[in-house]
Amino acid sequence: MRLNHVRCTTQHILLLALTLAVGGCATTKPRHQWTEDALHAETAQLTGDLDAAEKPYETLLPDAPNEEKRRWLLYNNGLLALQREDVALARQRFAKVYEAEVQDEHGANSMYEVAKLASPGEEIEARLAVCRRFPNQVAAEFALQDIVSRQLGEADHAGLEALLVALLGDVDDTELADNVWFELALVRYEHLKQPDEALDAYRELLKLFPK
Repeated sequence: MRLNHVRCTTQHILLLALTLAVGGCATTKPRHQWTEDALHAETAQLTGDLDAAEKPYETLLPDAPNEEKRRWLLYNNGLLALQREDVALARQRFAKVYEAEVQDEHGANSMYEVAKLASPGEEIEARLAVCRRFPNQVAAEFALQDIVSRQLGEADHAGLEALLVALLGDVDDTELADNVWFELALVRYEHLKQPDEALDAYRELLKLFPK
């Protein structure tokens, strides 16, 4: 899995599909109305009308048609707190999402947003925590890239290699392992000038992820 810088909002796709599916069915009107109201609230948030988003979120949350939709709104509520620059409230709202025993993009994105708030002395460990907790989500790839950029920026190539090797022990047999092996091969070849060790990492990458 390679880092995709185009953030595709799958929530929108799912919600649109739901809207189209139930639009003409009277028996599912409440769910259709919930979807419509949620999309209107998110649009208000994206355009900066935070009051017009926050109040509907509070109303919609108890009546979410399923857990995925509820977690989506909780995540958006955390982002809204960040937009208001209320960091403490944002942390609290995001925690409600990622502390649940659910492996999904909402939890991963929530934990990553909190990791980005970490102090300089804690930012690496905070991002490593995202990688370990949600190794099959895109947010983990962003967290890994943050770690690589930070270590390369400080020219701590040996430290980066050690971090990557240690991380492999935690994310083996996950989608993130693809990225970790690739970054390990790269730092060994380009920065540590260890072509043999880099080749070993590339071979392991191709063996585990032949496609």
